[in-house]
Amino acid sequence: MGASSSSELPWSNGTSLSAGREGEPMGEKEERELQSLRDKLFPPGDSKDFLKDKSPSLVYSDANGFRLYVGSIIHANNVPTLQEIGITRIVNMAATDSVATSSSKSQDFETLLIGASDLKSYDLSQHFDEVTDFIDKGKEEGAGVFVHCMAGVSRSVTVSVAFLMKYCGMSLSDAARQVRSHRLQAYPNVRFIKSLLQLEKQLKQKKK
Repeated sequence: MGASSSSELPWSNGTSLSAGREGEPMGEKEERELQSLRDKLFPPGDSKDFLKDKSPSLVYSDANGFRLYVGSIIHANNVPTLQEIGITRIVNMAATDSVATSSSKSQDFETLLIGASDLKSYDLSQHFDEVTDFIDKGKEEGAGVFVHCMAGVSRSVTVSVAFLMKYCGMSLSDAARQVRSHRLQAYPNVRFIKSLLQLEKQLKQKKK
């Protein structure tokens, strides 16, 4: 379940959308363009009710045994299932939204707690390095890593895409497709799409 082949960016033809600077307020035009881009990267309409979602979604794996799962707080409270699928590391992106989950209280997992908000005013990129580095340690260990927020739709999806871009060499388009193809609920808020655009710009600059 590796990376898909590189493809043309869906916003590369005829749009004025640019990465901009993180933290800048969005104008109406920019927000509309980001919404359009989001709907290309994460097509809406196939989402399931996360309350009926029984298991976390395996969105990426490699030949060394690394597995990246994305899911909801419901999965975070199902310790037996997490143990069964070999999870050893957990990222809770919604640590301020809820009481401690069963998995965060368990000694069986190494847990990273991130108090991120799913708001258009929130700068999720401030957590990209910490979260992606934590996931990458799991990748080096050939471990199972579970990333969740409340619904497994926005925050957890965004940082998982960021990881695939930063550590697996994927473009934003390919990373989004990789996650969306295995997590039909995936639908980040538009501010997070802007953060991913900015990340892609930064990663391209580092390659020069």
